[in-house]
Amino acid sequence: MEQDTQKNTKQERTALVCVAPGCTNTNINTINVAFHSFPAEQSSMQRWLTALARAEPPDVSRETVCSKHFVREDFLDDQCFIIRNFKTRTLKPDAVPSIFTITLFKLFELKSDHTDKK
Repeated sequence: MEQDTQKNTKQERTALVCVAPGCTNTNINTINVAFHSFPAEQSSMQRWLTALARAEPPDVSRETVCSKHFVREDFLDDQCFIIRNFKTRTLKPDAVPSIFTITLFKLFELKSDHTDKK
């Protein structure tokens, strides 16, 4: 019975998803990866949206960018905390995601193909 309760709790929790182009990481299917919320400050948010090739603002309740899309220099070395037994570092205020597995050209090509099929 206890196992069923744990399973239901995990399913009820809203999954955090990484919205970087080509990334499929979520806090449910990925370990040892931190999920960073979009910045609240408008100009920083715009830099993130531009880097991610997104026009619309994120759904901040679940859309994030995972740590795989930031370079080492984007993190503060002296500030970290532990989430689910994983040590995660804090992003610098001016950090912008910059590591992507899919090129922007390929992203626009995929979006164009999807639009053409409608």
